[in-house]
Amino acid sequence: MNGRLRQLAPRWIALGWAAFALGTAVMLVATLVYGDWYVIRRPWTDIGLGLIAWGLGLAAVSSVIVAFRPIGWPTLFALPGIALTGFFWIAALFMPLSGGCCTGPSYPLDPGTILYSLPVLIPVLAAATALIAAPSLVAIWLRR
Repeated sequence: MNGRLRQLAPRWIALGWAAFALGTAVMLVATLVYGDWYVIRRPWTDIGLGLIAWGLGLAAVSSVIVAFRPIGWPTLFALPGIALTGFFWIAALFMPLSGGCCTGPSYPLDPGTILYSLPVLIPVLAAATALIAAPSLVAIWLRR
């Protein structure tokens, strides 16, 4: 893989985690202000869940780039995270195409909506995304 891409990937991982943290902070503050996760007003859910979804997506893709550095068997620890995160993003990609016989669903099923409906997926996806890059980032850090 391109050397420049491998150099930029850790920065993209950091940017993805920063977007995730900002989105999580927006959702936590909005939950405290409005009193319940499902009562948060419209612009704040879009902003918070959009940042969470984009941050996790960017971190996951960048982590896969970093995960396949030649560090040996510790790379195998990244495979469960890749499988779980990949399953979510593939399901989120194809879910809007599901529905009845010939038509799609009448409501949008983007990743933000899925995470809003199933908030328990947020920490699961965050842990799986962290698991992808952890072996390689630890190896990079230990070489310094």
